[in-house]
Parts: sequence; C-alpha cells; structure tokens
Amino acid sequence: MYKILIVCRDENMKNEIDSFLKGSYRTVILADDILQAEIISRTIRINFFIMVSAECYDSIRMIKAIKNNCLYKFTPIAVLNYSKGFNEDLKGYSFLYHIRLPLSKNSFKYINDLINHDISFFLSSPNSNSFITLNNSSDFLRLKTDYVLFFESLGHGSVIHTTDGSFRLPFTLKEIESFTANTSLYRCHRSYIINTENILRIDKTLPAWEIYFYGCNKTALVSRQNKREFAGKLTCQQESRPL
Repeated sequence: MYKILIVCRDENMKNEIDSFLKGSYRTVILADDILQAEIISRTIRINFFIMVSAECYDSIRMIKAIKNNCLYKFTPIAVLNYSKGFNEDLKGYSFLYHIRLPLSKNSFKYINDLINHDISFFLSSPNSNSFITLNNSSDFLRLKTDYVLFFESLGHGSVIHTTDGSFRLPFTLKEIESFTANTSLYRCHRSYIINTENILRIDKTLPAWEIYFYGCNKTALVSRQNKREFAGKLTCQQESRPL
C-alpha cells in the first residue's frame, strides 16, 4: 500500500486534499503539525509527503532530515505554500516539488500526477546496481543500492543495515530476494542478503564464512553450501570491473 502523509493545520484544506487523493493502492495519513508528522514517519514508512505552508524553521528542518535519511532520500515531498518557490535552504534536493497556494484543479492534478508517476515507477522500474525498489501488499521502498550493506532476517520482516544505520523493514528476505536480479545483492545465507560491493573483508576460518562491511560493526554469514557460488560471484564481479 502506497502511504501519503499530509501535514497541514488547516482542517478544511487537509480534508480537501485527503478526499481528492484517496484511491486504489493508496492510503492517506493526516498530521496536524510537524511533531505529529515526525512521530508518524518514524513508525510508518511514508511514500509521499505533502507539507502545506512549510516555510517555518521546524518544517524546513524536517524536510532536510527526511532528505538526509537514506530510506527517505528518494521519497517525493510536495511543498505547498504561498511563496513563488523554495526556501533557499531547500534548493538542490531531489524529488522535492513546489506547489503554490491557493489550491486549484491544476494543483490537485499535479499532485495526483506526481503520485501516479511514483507508483508506476515502483511497479515497473527494473532494479539495477544503481537503485532497488521493493514492494509488497503493505509497503513500497526505493533505495540507492550502494547505501545497502546487508539485509538480516528478523521475525516476519527484516532489518536493513546501511551506511546511515539500521532500520526495521516490513519485507521478508524471500520478498527482497525476488527483487535482487541484476544487482550486487546476494542471498548468501537463510538469514542474510548482502551487498557484495560493500564487503570490507571475509573471515574464512569458520565453517560459515563471516562477512565484515565498511562502517558497520555487525557482520553477516555465508552458509557452507553457498561458499562456492559466493566465491564465483565475487570473481565474476572483479573481472567485470573496468581496469
């Protein structure tokens, strides 16, 4: 399900946007202010932010925090206000759109087009060594592949270990594995999918090889039955690199 968070103090405007955006594959979540929005975005993976009158310091700080988080860096944000453009501090961020108030039919059409384009991207975009997009019945996630160190199985979901820290995800390793073709991600163990491009070193003294990563104190394992295939993948990877 594609989750849209509307941050707006004006109840009428918030409800107007909410009623317009509801549709298949979508759920709309409402927040009255930045504090509430921050709590929601920490507990629920948001796929599209709509921030109305986002010109105050707290709003700018939140937008920057979203864009500096590797899980949200490529999440679209639509900023609605009465200004002619972005605050100077926000210029240069990707997937950030300005919509000038007051709302009109064109405003709604533009927001709707942005959301439909993003949903289509998730459903049709081929994965590669540049980006990976994950989706299931409850969530969508777009990641830059080189941010990923490894995925670790945890209960009915997983944990992603990245260059920015570790985060819980509502995707099983089986679901994630189905999106790893043509990427550097490799299912090396029933509990781990690793990014073979971010390996620091391999300890081969144990029956299950232990993998160390750049900038992370946690490790992953390569199962005994996967050692030969894993070694072959690393060899092919090294041979394919330009001299």
